Amino acid sequence: MNSVLRYRIALGLFFVITISFLGFVLWGHGQLPERVPIHFDFGGNPDRVSVKAELTIVNLSVGILMLLCFGVGAMLIEKVPAKYINLPNRDYWLSPERKEKSLADANFYYVAIGIVSMVLMWEVYHATFQVAMKREETLSLGPFGVAGYMVAVLILIVMMFLRFLRKGDRDG
Repeated sequence: MNSVLRYRIALGLFFVITISFLGFVLWGHGQLPERVPIHFDFGGNPDRVSVKAELTIVNLSVGILMLLCFGVGAMLIEKVPAKYINLPNRDYWLSPERKEKSLADANFYYVAIGIVSMVLMWEVYHATFQVAMKREETLSLGPFGVAGYMVAVLILIVMMFLRFLRKGDRDG
């Protein structure tokens, strides 16, 4: 698949996931009881309760920050001078004949990290919502969770590093 197309598809998916997350948080605010758990111990038991506005404001703020960092940030990288972009063999990969494809590939990995970050946000908010609505007693993040998130991000970082490690590899 073309690097630019792959990046644009990932960016579109990121925006869909993030906007739907923000919508779910806004919708959830109207459904939640006035007092909700906002922090959990290692066993998933609520250990801090607050007003639902705090849960909503924190999640909206994080969602908007993620939108700005991963969404808008990825779109603005083309405006950043090459000397400020940290890639192995930067001068080679960001030479005029390779720059568009290289930035699209780098942005793909960057946005993919944003996607898995938003999936984690969805999981945490949904699990918190379930506990607040008394559908669950403890916070349960399922198979993805924090460990799955960390593994996914590590894999994406290694894949990106390997993509740009040696000059001449995969620059067709």
